[in-house]
Amino acid sequence: EKGRKIILFDFGMNSWHRDQVRGWNDVALVTTEEFSRISHPEWRMRIDAILYGVHSASSALWVEPGMILRGRLAKIDLQIEREGHFFVPMINGTVGSEESHCLGFADDAGSMTKILSSIQGYRDRTDAYERILLPLAQAGEQCEKQTISSDSLLGIMVNISGLPTKTHHHLVCQTKSEQCDAA
Repeated sequence: EKGRKIILFDFGMNSWHRDQVRGWNDVALVTTEEFSRISHPEWRMRIDAILYGVHSASSALWVEPGMILRGRLAKIDLQIEREGHFFVPMINGTVGSEESHCLGFADDAGSMTKILSSIQGYRDRTDAYERILLPLAQAGEQCEKQTISSDSLLGIMVNISGLPTKTHHHLVCQTKSEQCDAA
């Protein structure tokens, strides 16, 4: 959308793509060298990038390639402004009990819904920022050596935060698959 400031994170672009992005209006390119935790898993770099965005602009919406937005970003911005967060629960996705162990949860984590990590939004100094985003940044130290999907990790954090989540499949979907068809 015209006038929207965008931060694009380079998690593996070649030099030709970087040169192209540098010519775009209202787009800042941030390279992974600017993150101190580059050796951590991809989901950890995502969290660091979201924190960077929130601290740079007081709120941030993380959107990964492959996400399909249905409509204007202003509707999502309004949700982030009103609620302090934006999450999309996965359709038919639950956290595996083996994934929950890195955070010290018992086997009942299977009742927790996974949250799409490829699109999420936060506003600075809100309950979601304090109870989800900051703990996610610290969770890496506990979960780094174990296998856990980023959707499961976000799902666990959102579920235990106690914050309400709404189904936003009318605004976004992941691909032209179950996530879009079921909406």
